[in-house]
Amino acid sequence: MATYKLQYFNLKGLGEIARYIFAVSGQSYEDDRYPIAIPSYAKPEFERDSAAGEFDINMGRLPILTYNGTKIGQSKTIERFLAKKFGLFGSNEIEEARIDAVTEHVRDIRQKFADSRVGKTGDELTAAKAAFVSNDLPKWLDKLEHSLEKNGFAVGSKLSLADLYVFNLLCDYFDEAATINALIAERPTLAAIVATVEPALKSWLETRPQTPF
Repeated sequence: MATYKLQYFNLKGLGEIARYIFAVSGQSYEDDRYPIAIPSYAKPEFERDSAAGEFDINMGRLPILTYNGTKIGQSKTIERFLAKKFGLFGSNEIEEARIDAVTEHVRDIRQKFADSRVGKTGDELTAAKAAFVSNDLPKWLDKLEHSLEKNGFAVGSKLSLADLYVFNLLCDYFDEAATINALIAERPTLAAIVATVEPALKSWLETRPQTPF
């Protein structure tokens, strides 16, 4: 029987999509979370294990997936590996490529949001976040909407990594829930994907550890 251990911090961050995959697949795994203090980001247990070489396979970083005793680094590599294992990476090579493209679209939007916050703190940071969600995000969601299939799935005719990425962006990434929900409601393709993914993740979302972000 295959064994899986996912090591990351007690945050959503770069580990949450992999956790989504385990959740929708019904696959048991060890969710190994390193404590991290917010806002200081102190993480002595991680620093100890990193110094001991535990994370050398990933250049001293997390997340790391251990599959049957073998370690795999890089969050996106882990996601693709698990998606292929559990049938969430399409039915053919074309679908695989298109799923990969959708995940990159989502990462592009996240990067635009990150760029809007660079160098800002306090009220200026709060204003920058609100401005992006109000002014820039609708345009990017329109582009994303037009890039996806119209049958309740982002790519193909079954749940895939692409759907999990879209759901994460829309429902588990921004703080302004009411504004985001209104944007989703105005875009039927995105709304259909959220409606597809939400039941599959319901148990995980209700029972996962509470984290600051």
